[in-house]
Amino acid sequence: MQLFGADGRELAEAARFLETLGVDFIDINLGWSLGQGDPGRGGGGADAG
Repeated sequence: MQLFGADGRELAEAARFLETLGVDFIDINLGWSLGQGDPGRGGGGADAG
């Protein structure tokens, strides 16, 4: 299971919930580092333009 976000508290809450469902592996995706895309919108995805 992969979690994506920037709020550590929300990610921790989601991880605890997933643990109750029996998920045994959680990949935490924090997006792109600063200066690469827009981290508030999911990083540097493909340009639909």
